[in-house]
Amino acid sequence: MNKHKIKKEISFQKFMEASLKVFAEKGYEKASLDDIAREAGYTKGAFYIHFSSKEELFLKLMKSRLEVFKQQFLESFTPGENIEDTVRAGVALFVHLTKKDNWAPLYFEFCVNAIRNDSIKKHMADHYQDWIETIIFILKQSKECKSCKDDVLKQLAATIIALLDGYHLQESISPNSMSQDTISKSIVNVIHSIC
Repeated sequence: MNKHKIKKEISFQKFMEASLKVFAEKGYEKASLDDIAREAGYTKGAFYIHFSSKEELFLKLMKSRLEVFKQQFLESFTPGENIEDTVRAGVALFVHLTKKDNWAPLYFEFCVNAIRNDSIKKHMADHYQDWIETIIFILKQSKECKSCKDDVLKQLAATIIALLDGYHLQESISPNSMSQDTISKSIVNVIHSIC
């Protein structure tokens, strides 16, 4: 990679990191390009080398963070592990990742913007579909769900995501109101009741 490409990649990463911080602190609507550029240590003009708009940056940030989450989640998964251990490990990782980098406010900002913005809504819908497929893949590896039909697994995966989103929201508003163990057991109970 030549010096120009390296500098461009470094500035891109700095804008991504800065936007994560600024969006989490101020929210999408109140965050300005000037705020993001200042936090990144660049000019607003440098911003436009990488992104055409704040929305494009927002979507790239969302996609990047969610891909990292998915990759770490899949890396933590051990095929053949019993479903209780798989869920417990998955919930622990989920909690760790959502607390890291002030992610919760930003994630909920994505959700709020998805309600109002069709472009963001499509990206969030794609994200949820991707997570449903990931959870189905993991469920199919467990002995408890081997005989479940695909449509049942799809509904089960969507239910698990809804439980995790609800837990995430509740923890953001009222920390420690529910333990990781409680949400893990609830997910396992749902799996056992359906499969």
